[in-house]
Amino acid sequence: MALHPNLSDVADCIAFCDFPVVEGPEFQVSVVTFEDGTSQAFKVSDVKLRRFTLTYRNQSDAEKASFVAFYDARFGPFSKFYWTNIVPPEIDLVVRFADEKIKYSRASVRTWNWTCTLDLAP
Repeated sequence: MALHPNLSDVADCIAFCDFPVVEGPEFQVSVVTFEDGTSQAFKVSDVKLRRFTLTYRNQSDAEKASFVAFYDARFGPFSKFYWTNIVPPEIDLVVRFADEKIKYSRASVRTWNWTCTLDLAP
């Protein structure tokens, strides 16, 4: 595997998310509901999707700029990268952004908040 940048590495991004990180498994299922009210479910994939939601609060202009640069360099969800989940300790998970865009909100002067979602990459 090629060496990926690391979102948890200060050399690549100086913004650090708040804890806890929210993890929610998702199953890829499509449910079709017919006109008579009956439904049928189809498995899109047998693989459970692991999704992590990271929240960044009270980040400085510099921390936001480093995160924006990291996100832009990956072209959003296009490229994979390493991420370390601190609790439980899982080092160098290969993930990608699930978000095609991220909304940054100004918490106060020169202070920013945002949330992003990471998917465990196959």
